[in-house]
Amino acid sequence: MQSRPGWRVWGDLILAAIGLGSVGMVAVGVSGLVAEALGAIFGRGFVAGDPSGVTYTKARCDYLLEYAPGAHNCAEAATAHHFGEVVEYRVAAGVLGLIGLGVWLLLRRRTPRAGVLPEGFTSTVATALFTVAAAGLLLESVDMTAVGGESSGVGALLSGGLVAAVAAVGFVGLLPSPGCSPRGRLRGGTARSSGRA
Repeated sequence: MQSRPGWRVWGDLILAAIGLGSVGMVAVGVSGLVAEALGAIFGRGFVAGDPSGVTYTKARCDYLLEYAPGAHNCAEAATAHHFGEVVEYRVAAGVLGLIGLGVWLLLRRRTPRAGVLPEGFTSTVATALFTVAAAGLLLESVDMTAVGGESSGVGALLSGGLVAAVAAVGFVGLLPSPGCSPRGRLRGGTARSSGRA
């Protein structure tokens, strides 16, 4: 018994969502590695430092110092704590994204597709999402630095924005040429006859 066309369309959409979500999580994981590199270059405070003027209660300070016993004060302990969260949580998300991509590839091979989604649908959606994410994160990092005069914590935003921008450019390269089908034929054009008059 063949599946209904409507269900196959939903199958295509779900498959595309799994692929997009997995790629997004991989990008988050890569941003964690970029954040770690920025922390090594500019210091962990650049990535995960609290804004100037932030105060800590005694209980919070004791907790942070217990987490980072080598810190000299609460601010250093907080930075170490937050830096670990930024890097480790993002990398963990990236690992889950790789697993999701594996599942996506498996489903893509075994699941019959309706073939009704426009050519370049997934690449177009991914380009739009990564572009919006890159613009928001990069503008926020510029606003914190140039307008607010604050560098603490900027690296967390900057790392995400840079990776999103690279991903957006990458997906732009996967977009189909305007007016062309996957086989290079113009959409809407007249197909060649196959030996018939």
